[in-house]
Amino acid sequence: TIARDDVPEAQRFAAQESLAWLISVGVVDAIEVTASYVHKDSFELLASHIIMRRDGQSEPIYDAVWGATLDNAEGTYGTA
Repeated sequence: TIARDDVPEAQRFAAQESLAWLISVGVVDAIEVTASYVHKDSFELLASHIIMRRDGQSEPIYDAVWGATLDNAEGTYGTA
């Protein structure tokens, strides 16, 4: 079991590792991943922000936030 405070780092690491093949085959040159808890309305999300860049360009070729709902006021779980 992972402690709650360690979950964002575990999420960041898993995302970074799962996308590393894109660098090794030359699709992108750099991948930046951050993960943190985000509160929206009555929901708590674990959000991962993924940015991919090619050839040192300042504009990313991919920039997205992925989130998973961890808890809400009703105690249900799901994805967002």
